[in-house]
Amino acid sequence: MREGPLAWVARHNVLITAALGPLFLIPGLYTMPALLVALLLQIIAARRSEPARISSYILLATVVLIAGLGVGLWASPARDLSWPVFFRIAWGLALCWAIAHGLTGRRSQRAFALALVLLTAAAATLAVVGTGWFAGKLFDLPFYNYLPTLISRDPAGIVGAFHPNVIAATLGPLMLFVSALSLETTLAWPWKVALWLLVVALAGVLLLTQSRGGWVAVSAGFLALSFIWLKNSRARWGLVAAGAGLGGALLWSRTWLGGGQTASLAGRFELWGRSLLMLRDMPFTGIGLAAFPVVMDAFYPSFIAGPNAGVPHAHNLYLQAGLDLGIFGMAAFIALFAGALALAWRGTGRAPRCSFEWCFAVAATTGLIVIGVHGLVDAGLWAARSAPLIWVFIGLGLSIGSGQGATHPERMAC
Repeated sequence: MREGPLAWVARHNVLITAALGPLFLIPGLYTMPALLVALLLQIIAARRSEPARISSYILLATVVLIAGLGVGLWASPARDLSWPVFFRIAWGLALCWAIAHGLTGRRSQRAFALALVLLTAAAATLAVVGTGWFAGKLFDLPFYNYLPTLISRDPAGIVGAFHPNVIAATLGPLMLFVSALSLETTLAWPWKVALWLLVVALAGVLLLTQSRGGWVAVSAGFLALSFIWLKNSRARWGLVAAGAGLGGALLWSRTWLGGGQTASLAGRFELWGRSLLMLRDMPFTGIGLAAFPVVMDAFYPSFIAGPNAGVPHAHNLYLQAGLDLGIFGMAAFIALFAGALALAWRGTGRAPRCSFEWCFAVAATTGLIVIGVHGLVDAGLWAARSAPLIWVFIGLGLSIGSGQGATHPERMAC
């Protein structure tokens, strides 16, 4: 039987929604029509594709989050800053639901995994040639002097276009995604070696960012990966205890307490305090989407960073969501994130160990953990051009939790 046009659109929803990305990441004349197209695509996919088993609580959280996005835009005193963030989050949500409805079988999941691996390699390459490195923040290496700056905001080519902390927040979950995929037993050795080499390259770029939050988040991701992979319960909890002890020791070391302005722990505590004051004063509407630097400098000036510091965000993903969307929007975001993580984690116990489905579920789980942990100390990924990555991983969690049936975990051994 010949496939109808609407069924074809529903089957290719992820690809079409992803292809609309440039119109959202670089807003222009056609961005609003693209938003309407993305909305129409999700409606068609929900009606024509195989229905995903999504709980009503997830649907309610999504509706509240969308409402919070509209309220944040309405309340913003700086619409020129708000519109780009609005479009990125809106596209991210569309991509999230396209993934949740579209990745229902092994073939679509494999195609998506391959696309994300290639995108990861491209992102790492762009990071090397376009980041304004923090040489000397924690250490200095002569290697920094030999890195080319081919993408720059500065006409002289001195300052990179990408912030190191944003690069760390972007590459961290992708690094865990690639690492988990390499555990598949039936994967051919050339592919395994290629994935391992990519992980090594990502580790090198992450080291160069000197992002302490990124390092901790990736460490937490690999700790979770090891916890899932190990079968012995004593080894699992011993690993957790060792990781917690090492993390606590590093947190209170001089290297982590020091730093200038917002990079220091004192600076972060001051920012979080200011953010809580803003949220207390404007709980339901928030301060306005992406209006943090304007509102902070005008009404909540920093003693450490200075009265006109222009700090871009709250350096906490969850607080930033509350400031942008209000407390109900923040609660909806946390509920959606936690729900996706719980569904992805459940998927790791339902698929055969080290099968592709198991590796895919582990990849989504550990990627979400990296984003969640990094979000405790930074919010660079919330409004950056790579912000849709948050929603991609949420969509992966929803697709895994809603699409997998019961299987036998011991059918395949690692």
